[in-house]
Amino acid sequence: MDTILTFIQNRTKMLCEIYQKEQRARGHDADGVLAITLDNNEVKVAYLDYVTLESLNPVIHEELVARLLENTGNHPLAYFYVSVGPDSKLVELDINAFLG
Repeated sequence: MDTILTFIQNRTKMLCEIYQKEQRARGHDADGVLAITLDNNEVKVAYLDYVTLESLNPVIHEELVARLLENTGNHPLAYFYVSVGPDSKLVELDINAFLG
């Protein structure tokens, strides 16, 4: 998990830009997360809509729903689903901190 978290730290701005671009391209009804996985020492990045995330990891999906309900303010947040083998977590970042 440390490898993938370092990947995120070193590329946070780029990942936030990808997240924002995907959301704009898909429209508001296709909200989702940026999935970042480590598979055979290769980091993969893909945008997942909430329905796909729910089918892949119902526990993380429930955590995401809870966070979305808590964070109803005007803070534009990016959500990353981070997965390394059986371990996964949800990472939340304030986009404004990285995109201005």
